[in-house]
Amino acid sequence: MKLSENKKRFIFFLIAFSIITGLIVFRQFIFAQLDIHCEICIEFTAFPTAIPAGNSSTLTLKVDNTPDSFAICSITQGVISNESLNDGNYNYVVSPIITTTYNVTCTGGGGTVSDTVTITITNNAPTATDLTVTEGNYCGSALYVFLSWQFSDSDPGDTQGAYQVQVDNNSDFSSLEVDSGKVYSSSEIYTASGLSYKTTYYWRLKVWDDKDLQSSWIYGPSFTTPQHIYPDPDFTWSPSPPSVDEIVQFCAVQEVGVCSENVSTCYDINNNPISCSGKTFLWTLPLGVELVGTSTTNTTENPQMKFSSSDSYNIKLEITDDVGTCGKTQQVGVTFPLPEWEESAP
Repeated sequence: MKLSENKKRFIFFLIAFSIITGLIVFRQFIFAQLDIHCEICIEFTAFPTAIPAGNSSTLTLKVDNTPDSFAICSITQGVISNESLNDGNYNYVVSPIITTTYNVTCTGGGGTVSDTVTITITNNAPTATDLTVTEGNYCGSALYVFLSWQFSDSDPGDTQGAYQVQVDNNSDFSSLEVDSGKVYSSSEIYTASGLSYKTTYYWRLKVWDDKDLQSSWIYGPSFTTPQHIYPDPDFTWSPSPPSVDEIVQFCAVQEVGVCSENVSTCYDINNNPISCSGKTFLWTLPLGVELVGTSTTNTTENPQMKFSSSDSYNIKLEITDDVGTCGKTQQVGVTFPLPEWEESAP
């Protein structure tokens, strides 16, 4: 009986399948009897694979070598070098400061194999706290304020690498009055100058860490500049130089019959110069200086004084108006009086 082509193919397939299956079973039986496994196999892992800088991760190397022999293994980045390892799991704790790839190479009876694992260093965005406005010295200088903050970062060891400060008289920062740009500095204070009087300002800050990751905008407290220029105290005295026990007239503002001009200057709401008369005066006198006149005090605008000895005396005048106080100190040199001569007839 002649077999058809389809039956021949089917019988051939059955025979081939039986042979292959038999070989697989036989191989497994032989390997099981001889307890043979990989001549050299490794498995290289890390946990966790992403950590903040300063934290640790564990590298695990699983070695599966020919029975009763060792593999010589090395892991880069200073972990291990040419160590003899038997079958088993080996753990290594590492603390990379930047994203790092570790490479393992093992050589055993079956040759050399390699593997890699990467630990990623995560970086959290920095921020800033304690945003503070401190007024500058408004006496005799242009307006300026100190804007300060404290850098903050949840990543251990991160420091400030840069900052940017913006100041505007609009709360939406649509027309910037001050823009520092990105300043590469660890300083936590910025001097904002070029400001206008009687103006409310708003400010915000952005910081970068030393890995150049930036924060979002952080908003500081608004501040309002003075209504006008601060007082500018000054004074003269006569006679100059004075003598010991001589009555000396000090002049700070114009006073009819006493002082001819305004030496000190104050300002109105439009920053026009005006007399300081009527403002609060305070004279600070050292030992050896006496105010003259029963109604004269250290708050008199144009006081008279006497000096007890020949010396140099530091006299300070402070004037306070509706916006602030400024002072000026001058040194007055006092001499002995000239001797009096009496002419007699020959």
